[in-house]
Amino acid sequence: MNKIGFVVALLDETNDLRKELKVLKEEKVGGCLVYTIKNNNTSSYLIYSGVGKANAAHATSILINKYKVNVVINIGSACSINKGYEISDICVVSSSIYGDVDVCVFGYEKNQLPHEPLEFLTTNELNQKIIKLIDIKNHNIHTDCYLSTTDCFIDKHNFKKFDFHKSTDLIDMEGTAIGQICSKYSNVKHAIIKVVSDVYNKKVTSSKQWTENSVLFKNIISKIIKSIIN
Repeated sequence: MNKIGFVVALLDETNDLRKELKVLKEEKVGGCLVYTIKNNNTSSYLIYSGVGKANAAHATSILINKYKVNVVINIGSACSINKGYEISDICVVSSSIYGDVDVCVFGYEKNQLPHEPLEFLTTNELNQKIIKLIDIKNHNIHTDCYLSTTDCFIDKHNFKKFDFHKSTDLIDMEGTAIGQICSKYSNVKHAIIKVVSDVYNKKVTSSKQWTENSVLFKNIISKIIKSIIN
């Protein structure tokens, strides 16, 4: 039987989800807030990680090692650089990569960490199940999305500083770190589900779009989690 752990990066997203879900228990572990959630088959867990790669990796390790989850699902918002994606579109990530790593001088590929794969694949079987479970009308769902992760919020002011992989559709600040941790455990499946919060545009700042659309994408995130656990 699967034990599911959801990783959420933002505190206000977490607080909104607490009101929507049936929380059985709340505790603080390693600085992270962890909520035990009731679902039909078994207990699931929602962890507030905080923003950034290190926080996301830490939270994922807590879910796997303390709560013994064997399914980790990262749900949150992301910036789209794919011109075919629109605000509030739901994206199921198939592969993720870092966007701010450079150790090429030692023979590694751009954005590849030493002794790690260049890309981290999500679990296809899990992705297909999630796609079938998502029941949200009037929203596009994209599959096989390619995600790049950095510790920077990408905007028109800093976009050119990065050398993103040519396949990149989305940019976030947590997903690839979660994938890296999950890849070290053979029994752990993982998925990354992103809602487009802002679209890269040279004229309009991403931060302005993110703020204006925050209520919309937080509502979609809540609906996705409820679709999965119910």
